[in-house]
Amino acid sequence: MFTALFLASVSASAVELNLEVASNELGALGLTFEDVTPGEAQLVEVPCSEGRTCRVAVTLEEEGVDLWRVSVTLEEGRPGRRGQTTFTVVAEPTFVVPTATDAYLFQGGRRPIVVGDDLVWLEQGLRLTVRVEEAEAVE
Repeated sequence: MFTALFLASVSASAVELNLEVASNELGALGLTFEDVTPGEAQLVEVPCSEGRTCRVAVTLEEEGVDLWRVSVTLEEGRPGRRGQTTFTVVAEPTFVVPTATDAYLFQGGRRPIVVGDDLVWLEQGLRLTVRVEEAEAVE
């Protein structure tokens, strides 16, 4: 199974946003976007709780063998509500059989990223589950 280290440093508004999104019918904020180019931000708009739209910029950076930094910037659809969450992911590749409740399947070359209590990243039968170990509110 994959093992991972999750570090989060987020603003108070981002913490609030994550909690709201995690309580919606999806159970987490799901982001699906076309193939990612490492080092280039991918911007997507997704529905958030209470009818709001969140703009999310995702950047992947390779930091070594099986070590990626995933930066996720969340912004609510109004000024002054912005937060930054950085995931540092250390992975040991292995093949697993995903279940419908804990994985989002790859479809047509699209990568899913879930922001919430867990980050689940499934790629061609490889599953990476990242559990929140620390989340610190910053000014």
